[in-house]
Amino acid sequence: MSGSLMRWLLGIEAPAEQVARARVVFEHPMPGWAWFLVIVGCLGFAWWTYRMLRGPLAGRTVLGAIRASLLLLLSVLLAGPALRIAQESIEEDWVIVLADRSRSMAIRDGAPEADRRRKSRDESLRDAIGGSHDAWRRIGADRTLLWLGFTGGAFDLMPNAPNEESSESVQTALAAQDVTELGDRTLMDEAISQALQRAAARPVAGIVLFTDGRTTAPPSRATLRRLQASAAKVFVVPLGSTASAGDMAVANVDIPRRAFVRDEVPVRVEIERSGETGSPTGSPTGAPAKVRLVDAVTGERLAESVVGEFPAGSNSTSVTLLPRSDEPGRREWKVELDAGDGDLVTENNERLAQVEMVDRPLRVLYIDGYPRWEYRYLKNLLIRESTIESSILLLSADRDFAQEGNLPITRLPRTREEFAQFDLFIIGDVPSGFFTPEQLELMRDQVAQRGTGMLWIGGERSTPKSWDSTALADLLPMRPPLALATIDAPINLVATSAATSLGLLKVGNDDAWPAELADPKVGWSRLEWAQAIPIEQLKPTAETLAVGVPSDDRDSDRSRTWPVITAMKYGAGEIVYVATDEVWRWRYGRGERYTEQVWLPLVRMLGREALAGGGASASLRAVPSRIQLGQSVRLELVIGDARLVDRGDAAVDAEVGLSNSLDRTGWSEIELLRTQRPGEFAATLSPDAVGRFTARVPTGPAAGAEVSFDCERPDDETRKASADHELLAELARETGGTVVRPEELNSLPGLLPKRSVVTEHASLEPLWDAPLALILIVLLATVEWLGRRWMRLA
Repeated sequence: MSGSLMRWLLGIEAPAEQVARARVVFEHPMPGWAWFLVIVGCLGFAWWTYRMLRGPLAGRTVLGAIRASLLLLLSVLLAGPALRIAQESIEEDWVIVLADRSRSMAIRDGAPEADRRRKSRDESLRDAIGGSHDAWRRIGADRTLLWLGFTGGAFDLMPNAPNEESSESVQTALAAQDVTELGDRTLMDEAISQALQRAAARPVAGIVLFTDGRTTAPPSRATLRRLQASAAKVFVVPLGSTASAGDMAVANVDIPRRAFVRDEVPVRVEIERSGETGSPTGSPTGAPAKVRLVDAVTGERLAESVVGEFPAGSNSTSVTLLPRSDEPGRREWKVELDAGDGDLVTENNERLAQVEMVDRPLRVLYIDGYPRWEYRYLKNLLIRESTIESSILLLSADRDFAQEGNLPITRLPRTREEFAQFDLFIIGDVPSGFFTPEQLELMRDQVAQRGTGMLWIGGERSTPKSWDSTALADLLPMRPPLALATIDAPINLVATSAATSLGLLKVGNDDAWPAELADPKVGWSRLEWAQAIPIEQLKPTAETLAVGVPSDDRDSDRSRTWPVITAMKYGAGEIVYVATDEVWRWRYGRGERYTEQVWLPLVRMLGREALAGGGASASLRAVPSRIQLGQSVRLELVIGDARLVDRGDAAVDAEVGLSNSLDRTGWSEIELLRTQRPGEFAATLSPDAVGRFTARVPTGPAAGAEVSFDCERPDDETRKASADHELLAELARETGGTVVRPEELNSLPGLLPKRSVVTEHASLEPLWDAPLALILIVLLATVEWLGRRWMRLA
């Protein structure tokens, strides 16, 4: 009898193999003695009904047995017979694949390809998946395979086609993604927690983790305990090089916010290196790296320089570029670092920078006491320079002497407005008593608030000794006493690295300081007079730009150097003090070329700061000028014009946004509130993005005041390029998993434990209403009726 016929007779739909393992039970079970009484009762009732009838004994015995069987069948049906069918349900275990999609996956430290270009970690990931399609098919045959990407958290790799996640389609989806745009950092702990949450309470055979190990949030102890409690093993596939590979990056770009047209604009580029670069230059290839500055709009190359050797024990160095621009207006430039083919991360080799070029002459006020030689050469230099407008006042001149300069004056400025006309004050050997206390205070305020530069040229008579206890004593880079001695020997001037980083004192044809200026045997390069400024007397913020080295045996200590040109920041302005008036002597050897290369960059640098001060009426500054994401910056607006301060405004409107948004797209408005200090307005803000920000006052009395500040991510993965495979090995060890190399992925199906859950449950199929029961009842009753008719029984 076929299985289908049997299942029809029993009235059940279960498969034949389940029916074969089924057993009969009763919905109303009775003990054995009860069934004995039922059987005896059925037999006794059948015997009693046929004992008085006439007919053959054998026939009555057979009919009685049939009736007893019918009664017993009815009794069995009344007890509720049923088939107990045991059934099994299998809950498949899950395998979760997490693929790192952060920016560090763009690092190229893989095996070189045919074109000698190294593979990125993302390309290694795709190749690993592409070379193990068969393994993934075997895993997905009897398991649920879930593909997820992760950066700050886990997400679907194919959100538009979740049911088509074959390894081939996932490989295609990965190739279409740009990891440099998906996420700046990796939160591994958050990603694993979210992956476990996606699996809910289902059995997880393992988590396959494709990553380089770079993360700012490694798995926490709570996450590890959760993995251990759920017996979810982590199988890590480490990507990237195990060696501490080398990388160079543009860490910062320092550029003035405003500069004069046709002026050399110092762009200071800070270069960082990480890992083992294999050369003192920091370049992974050993060849000198190059830094170039190009116009971000036109692509025109504006300046280029070679990165020198990194200082011993340091991973950072700086390069100063000196581009020019002949066009006024806001210019967007791009700094590019060319570290060669072996550089790991090319995405950190560029930075944008902005500068506003102003087309007007630099205005200088030069005051000196008497016509010394340095005065004569510097005066002529200022007059013939077409980009400079000078007003020169010589105190020792007769009343009838015509003061010189492009804009001659006959008296000192007396008001704030008159002083505000100048971008730079040059004070020679002038007694402080020539100025009134009010004039000195106005000059100090111009330097501190507007950013007007101050250039001191020391002299034998009055500067700096007569300036002690005056308002301008704060603008000198040395502490009292100011009666400085004279170096008792001729000196040779030598520039320091601080001057090079500022683009100053670039004398000669190249970046190196001319040997003839440092050689004491070259007579014309010696400076016969200079003031002796003890290093310990310099103020803490003072920086030495050039030192004097004694040229002969008249100095008691020839190994000692003296600060000759020093610089200092005061408020919004820059101060430079030159402790000699002998630079003119270089004219004997090289004409005026070397002299110009010393004085003109100093003049331009000091005058440029006045442009950044936001005009004569207000200055805006950011404190601090560099923050990390999540920190706050305080914007302070100082209005120096008393007429504007007296307006009584409670607030000043400003706007802030990323500097590379030239059209101000995405900029937000802020309100600077008046503080308790007269003329000061301030606000505190926390940027929600990284980059260089610019804050400016667009309208009102302080219109034009502007400042820039940088917001950096503290956990930028590309700043440290080396992979962290130790973290991955520890994670696998803690969870009972293992480390699977990319080339070993085909062995993964054999490593995954079988964690599918088999659940057994039984179902009851009643038999009392089955076709077989009806057939038996009808059959027994029919046979008994036919037998009675044949025996002619009543």
